[in-house]
Amino acid sequence: MAPEVRAQVCTAEDLIVYKLLSTRPRDYEDAVGIVARQRGRLDVEYVRSWLGQFEQALDDSELHSRALTRSELERAGVWTIC
Repeated sequence: MAPEVRAQVCTAEDLIVYKLLSTRPRDYEDAVGIVARQRGRLDVEYVRSWLGQFEQALDDSELHSRALTRSELERAGVWTIC
């Protein structure tokens, strides 16, 4: 039997926040994909809270509003974070 291996990973919510902090288009697409795959299982308030905190800390008043647009969510087949 193989020895036990432990690894720490981030939550889907944390990964979404991380991806949305980036300005790369690919990271934005990744965030949309995560939302689509995690449909109904995300702690949306957690994501909104952290985006709001980063918005203030980074003095970026558009971070939260540009997070996930309606069209991106509709394309992903979800409508939970906007």
